[in-house]
Amino acid sequence: MKQNSIVLISLIFLLIIISCSQQQQIEEKKSEAVLDTAVKIKPSEVNSMKVLFIIAQDGFRDEELDVPKKVIEQNGISVDIASITTDTATGKLGMTLTPDLAVKDADLEEYVMITVIGGPGAPALADYPEVMNLLKEAKDKDMFIGAICIAPTILAKAGILQGKKATVWNSVLDKSPVKILEDNGATYVDEPVVVDGKIITGNGPGAAEEFGRGIVDMLNN
Repeated sequence: MKQNSIVLISLIFLLIIISCSQQQQIEEKKSEAVLDTAVKIKPSEVNSMKVLFIIAQDGFRDEELDVPKKVIEQNGISVDIASITTDTATGKLGMTLTPDLAVKDADLEEYVMITVIGGPGAPALADYPEVMNLLKEAKDKDMFIGAICIAPTILAKAGILQGKKATVWNSVLDKSPVKILEDNGATYVDEPVVVDGKIITGNGPGAAEEFGRGIVDMLNN
């Protein structure tokens, strides 16, 4: 009788062990299913927005490129840099870089915004048809468009600031940038950064960080 009891107890323990093992396998399969689901939804969480910066081949303003670019990228938005060619571009303060692409090769379907960086070399960008045509195309596509420092004059010449409020670099001795804006239908506003609809303008290197934050706010709203 005692032996039968021991056998019975052993069978009960064996059944418990088998049951626990089966339950563990079920839980592992559930975990694998959850993991598979997580992997599948992960790509949809990636921020795929991308901004195109246009800089002068020689004489772009270093901070106006570097500071907004960092602010934008820190917020999960990619930045490509274009110039007239992919030869080395040089900033006013000595920064050098190799542009990601030439302006003529830019495809606006890849971007949500196009921004022109200022500096003493920037005004010459208005002499390149590929730059002006790209800006006009961006306007026709109702894209976000930005410019900082002297570069809002390029937007003005491209007809983008007609009926818009905007700011631009100027000094006590040189108000010609303001005149270019006004002659092309813009309303000049004496502020570091001005947003009007999908257009954002900044008035110089001192406004670079605020300009970058303004771009992020525009794209996330």
